[in-house]
Formats: sequence, C-alpha cells, structure tokens
Amino acid sequence: MTRRFGYSVTIAIYVVSIWAAFNLVDWGWPPFLTDEWNDAVPYVAFAIGVNLAFTITLLFYDAEWYRSATQIVMNLAGLVAAVVVWQIWPFIFTDGGFPWEIIVRVGLALAVVGPIVGIISEAVKLVRRLSFEDDPVRHTD
Repeated sequence: MTRRFGYSVTIAIYVVSIWAAFNLVDWGWPPFLTDEWNDAVPYVAFAIGVNLAFTITLLFYDAEWYRSATQIVMNLAGLVAAVVVWQIWPFIFTDGGFPWEIIVRVGLALAVVGPIVGIISEAVKLVRRLSFEDDPVRHTD
C-alpha cells in the first residue's frame, strides 16, 4: 500500500468526520453529548480541516521535511481543539456505576499531551531533515 493511497483514505475519513461533527447533537448520538458540543464544533472542525488541507497537499508533495512541517501544524490544531473540548466539557455521564467521566478526562488529557510530544518530535525531525546531513528536497513515495 502506498502512502498516497493512505492519504486518500485519510482524506475521505476527514470529510466524513467534519460532516459528522456538525450533526452529532442533531442525531442525539452519542447520548452523553450535550448541546455544548455545538460550542466546541468550530474548533474540532477547524482542526480536522487543517489536517484535511495538509493531507491533500501531501498527495502532491511528500518530501520528508514538508511532512514534518505539516505534522507540527496539524498537531497544533489538534491541541487547540482538545483544550477547547476540555474547557467546554460537552459531556454528561448519568451512569453512576462506571467512571466514564474519569476515562474521558484521561482520554482528553492524552489528546493534549500527545500533540505536544508530536510537535517536539516533528520539530527535531524537521531540523535534522533541513540540516546538511539530510537532503531537504528528498522526495519519497
């Protein structure tokens, strides 16, 4: 499977994800999602849209340095969306027998920490790829 095929599948998933994000409250699914989700949707959709836009560019230009640079921007967008969802907290868990709130908070904390680690990792890769040791215009498929 080539990277371009993977990018194509990812693009389709992003398009469906943006559409779904705007309709979740209307669908009433998942049941623990509150109307406050509508306050978070613009940030979530923006993050998905940034990922969508850069993934489209990767179909046409896939140099390693460029992929690292795009990952930094995509991680920043995801980080902002995760923080906003944490702040708005558009969830309500009524099942008192299972610690869903704790699980979701841990998941969101990971959604904040993950992009931070990714940004640092990709920044290191970007510097290395733009250094004299690596050819910054190398294009791999």
